Amino acid sequence: MKQKQHTFSAFIFCSLIFGLGFTVPNYAANIIVVKGEIKSLDATITAQDLQIIIANREHKISQQGLIDGQFYQATFLDFTRSIAEVGDTFEVVAKLKSGEIVGNISRKLTDGDIAAAVAEINMPIYPTPEIKLVSPETGVTAGETPIKITGLNFRAGVTLKVGDNPALAVTVNSESEITALSPAGTVGKANLTITNADGRSHTLPDAYIYVNFPPQILNVDPASADVAGGETVTITGKDFNAAATIKFGDQLVTEPVIAAEGNTITVITPKVEVAGDIVLAVVNPDGQLAEATFTYIVAFPWDVNGNGTVDIFDLVTVASEFGQTADGLAGDVNQDGTVNIFDLVAVASHFGETVGATAAPNAVPDQISQLKQALTQLEAARQDLPAQLLRQWLVTNGHLPAKNRLLPNYPNPFNPETWIPYQLTHAADVQLSIYDINGQPVRQIELGHQQMGVYTSISQAIYWDGRNESGEVVTSGIYFYALQAGDFTQTQKMILLK
Repeated sequence: MKQKQHTFSAFIFCSLIFGLGFTVPNYAANIIVVKGEIKSLDATITAQDLQIIIANREHKISQQGLIDGQFYQATFLDFTRSIAEVGDTFEVVAKLKSGEIVGNISRKLTDGDIAAAVAEINMPIYPTPEIKLVSPETGVTAGETPIKITGLNFRAGVTLKVGDNPALAVTVNSESEITALSPAGTVGKANLTITNADGRSHTLPDAYIYVNFPPQILNVDPASADVAGGETVTITGKDFNAAATIKFGDQLVTEPVIAAEGNTITVITPKVEVAGDIVLAVVNPDGQLAEATFTYIVAFPWDVNGNGTVDIFDLVTVASEFGQTADGLAGDVNQDGTVNIFDLVAVASHFGETVGATAAPNAVPDQISQLKQALTQLEAARQDLPAQLLRQWLVTNGHLPAKNRLLPNYPNPFNPETWIPYQLTHAADVQLSIYDINGQPVRQIELGHQQMGVYTSISQAIYWDGRNESGEVVTSGIYFYALQAGDFTQTQKMILLK
């Protein structure tokens, strides 16, 4: 068959050149025969299935080749002009009858081709490339994500498209592996199309997904909050979507405030039942997320029952577990493993406080005042055990008197004013009555409801300015003063000396 092709070519060449008396310059030709062998490596394609198109790119001429068995050829001639020159590129394209290109090869003409007026270009038909897998399957819209394509029949010169955009830095590592950088794209799915240099291609639909940059959490301030919730937390980072969702563990935060720049989120912490570390997550609408560790603590341990206020119920809880030793006791406020007087005092000293209060820590006198207030409520509610325990602690530590007393005034004798100290074991309505030596009322001072405690300092003791009810200065002499506090009454003597 090959001999037949050569004879056919030589006959045309000799007849046209010598018979007609033309000479061919060594750099150009008016006639050239392009021929070659079809070498199909694709078992599904034979030469009989093909059309061969040959074209000179520079001279923009083409024609269909004649196929004889495994061989093809085409003759280009024009005696009015040159149709082929050294360096021209002849391209041979093989198509199926359906129009699908299955082969493409080209070659530049040499001096030898022009001299012989024959260019031999064999046409290989390679199998169609096939994409099996892409890794990773997602990448950011900005592109330049390294990707790896695995499959079959990849060849040198291959091109790769992601959607409508060509991939970057495409490298054929083997017939079964290609690496590249993704081009820029838009959010969503994109087809992958691989095309070998011969024009054969394969498309894998929706094989790659473009996503936005994943969010990043750089800082959480504060990094911990009370289990009661309700605290403001600021999350700082990058690429937070305006529609991102924020979760503390399994709990979704409502109404987060996300900055337009996508770099800060402000949230209110939800309430949780148990202290400890949880996962704080920022999830963008495309499913990408950033995570950080957030710690829930018992920052307000005195609210034993968790109702938001330190009240009588918390004291009762501590008292009901008093003396018990075990892990996880509600009344073990200081977490030392035992419910004792320290837990009771810790709760009582914060009596009346509420969760989230921003006031500075109470000074010691204020704490003692709260303890006394708590004791008053416990006794009023007939909570005998916690009341007894708390009273005993206050008395032992000198914060409560052991009994009611009216103390000697000072100075005594005095002129014209004096202070009258007293002490109360229980809160009561207090009044002081002053009488002259004959028992006649001189002055009555109403103090109102007074908390239990010791009233001995100038700022706390009862003050008398030596005047009667009419505001007149009384005369020198002996006077008696009587304190009445609830059921308690006691009288003392004092001397006004001018």
